[in-house]
Amino acid sequence: MWLTLVLTGTQVQWRLIQLGRVPVVTPAEVHLFTILSWALLALDALLGVLILRRLWHRATTPDRPHASAPLPLLTAGRGEA
Repeated sequence: MWLTLVLTGTQVQWRLIQLGRVPVVTPAEVHLFTILSWALLALDALLGVLILRRLWHRATTPDRPHASAPLPLLTAGRGEA
């Protein structure tokens, strides 16, 4: 509700709120509130599905063995004793 008021509130509506009165909402504000509610609900659901998918993938992927450090290359015949 506050986001709709921030986006569409008029000076009269803000003044009424300061006076402790409830301003009359316009049809455009009701429409915007409905769109914002559905959009934020869809965003919340999408984030939940992405998090769940990532956790599921981590839980079902077998651990890969870590590659061991490469062996040092030995060279012979360079005059080292």
